[in-house]
Amino acid sequence: MRAGAHRGAMAGVGLIEVLIALVIIAGGVLALTRMQGLLLIDAAASRQQSEASFLALQEIEQRRSRDFATLAPGTPAATRTVAGTTATYTVQTNIIAEGIAGQMQFRTVEVNVTWTDAQAQNRSYTASTRLQPIGAVFSALLYSSTP
Repeated sequence: MRAGAHRGAMAGVGLIEVLIALVIIAGGVLALTRMQGLLLIDAAASRQQSEASFLALQEIEQRRSRDFATLAPGTPAATRTVAGTTATYTVQTNIIAEGIAGQMQFRTVEVNVTWTDAQAQNRSYTASTRLQPIGAVFSALLYSSTP
């Protein structure tokens, strides 16, 4: 009789342990699902930032490859819209003249790329560089010194 009384006191303990284990596992699965969703959002934001960087640097390189005289400062900013793989970007290019009259003149090319991310937040990326004209003598020296 003593053995039967002992079994009655332990009845249902195994079921409670299983239910507690299921609750813990379900909580872990929900946490992993949430984390995966956040990782996907962060990956998309990273792709958009990378694409914006590429567009800005591409615009700077296009300006760098032009004749210095065609980089007219003070004109309204050139704006264009680009349909990227992850978002639609607005690329705005400003050219600013720098330098003292009669001395070396510079042009600062500033490119600002803006877009709206998946969470409807406005994002932007800005890149800039300073360009200067290279005279024929200096250009010949650069060309002759390259291996």
